[in-house]
Amino acid sequence: SVSNPPFVKYYDQLDAYSRRFYYEFSIAYNRSFGDHNVSALALVNRQIFDSKDGGDIRFPNYNEDWVGRATYNWRERYLAEMNISYTGSEKFARGHRFGLFPSFSLGWRLSEESFIKKHLGDVLTNAKIRYSWGKVGSDAGASRWNYIQSFTSGDHLTLGTDATGHNWGPLYTEGSIANLGSTWEKSTKQNLGIEIGLWNKLSLTLDLFDEKRRDILMTPNTTSSIAGATFNSLNIGKTKNHGIELELRWDDKIGKDFHYYANFTMASSENRIVFHDPYKSPDHLKKAGKPIGHQARYLAIGNYGSIDDVFNYAQSGTINSISPNQVIPGDLVYIDFDANGILNGQDKVAVDQLNYPLHTYGLDLGFNWRGLSFSAMIYAPTGVWKLVDTVYASSFKGGRVNAQLGALNTWSPETASSSGIQRPSLHLKDDGGFNGTESTWRYRNFSYLRLKNVEVSYQLPKR
Repeated sequence: SVSNPPFVKYYDQLDAYSRRFYYEFSIAYNRSFGDHNVSALALVNRQIFDSKDGGDIRFPNYNEDWVGRATYNWRERYLAEMNISYTGSEKFARGHRFGLFPSFSLGWRLSEESFIKKHLGDVLTNAKIRYSWGKVGSDAGASRWNYIQSFTSGDHLTLGTDATGHNWGPLYTEGSIANLGSTWEKSTKQNLGIEIGLWNKLSLTLDLFDEKRRDILMTPNTTSSIAGATFNSLNIGKTKNHGIELELRWDDKIGKDFHYYANFTMASSENRIVFHDPYKSPDHLKKAGKPIGHQARYLAIGNYGSIDDVFNYAQSGTINSISPNQVIPGDLVYIDFDANGILNGQDKVAVDQLNYPLHTYGLDLGFNWRGLSFSAMIYAPTGVWKLVDTVYASSFKGGRVNAQLGALNTWSPETASSSGIQRPSLHLKDDGGFNGTESTWRYRNFSYLRLKNVEVSYQLPKR
């Protein structure tokens, strides 16, 4: 027998999936005219994404790209490339949906010049200088409907007193003020690269890069209360980033069968927030001029030496809901940065250390000998700082018997005169509390040196 088909009252109940539709058309051209080599590409693509939110079908997401590219080189000696992209997103209002993003790159292989080959050909086996510049756009930080004014309805308005008044409704409330001009976040990138090869053994690649981002979408903080409303995101943020990348490789043979290599890489960068709409906060907590993703911490400088210190120093205000009478000798001393006698969030300070690495190093080693192969990869990010979880920073957390390493080396009256910061006093029930707040004492260096991969293999001879 055949069961009845799954007829439903509403067709949406059958649409229990998401769907991504992508199509692309392109045409390419390549040709050589003697020593001249040219290529061209024209491409257009479109993406449509359908999804559901509970029982409702969302309005589809649309993205569209029109791309053109042209390249030219002469004898692989002089190189040029030009790109242009006309990109659209439905996250923006009409007239602002499409952005034009051009880029180009130039290269010169010095090692292909006749005077270099003649005088330095045996030593300088590769030399190349390249430069690129480009502007790219991003809608990742844009919310949908940022340009549409929203209203909500519900509840009622009471005219008169609660006892004798009349309820009128529904009550319509205006949402955040729409931004009809919101558009793409833009980034201008530059890169200068140098490649050098010596004796077909030693190679060096050096890249210097610079990036400036503008029109970053963010909610304004300095809106006056006179406006009577909040505002949707505006294109007001700015950041900058620059750095260096280096790769140094040695590749050689000993005898006929033993081949070995060593490859060292290093990357270093620095970034800054150029503009961030400031909030009603002191200058030391404003984001402009500080690194992206910087951390604000209480500055721990020592331990309370006596009960008199506890009550004579700045008092705990909003630090994890800890009242002053819960602080005891041996607890950490924090700097009252705004000098108002109360320790609260206004006393946090942006610290130099970040929770992501600005400097990374890598080393890749290996050899091959008569079918036997070995390779190893070592990786080291430095300058990584993170907060130690309070479960490791305090003992007897939540009243449990979970004393941590160093519990016997905590502050005591006998060590009160010692210099530096000591592990805070033991509390019978330590939930992080006063000593477990986000301070420089909990902020520790998490840099590491890691052997990421080791591989040994042997290829059996055919016989």
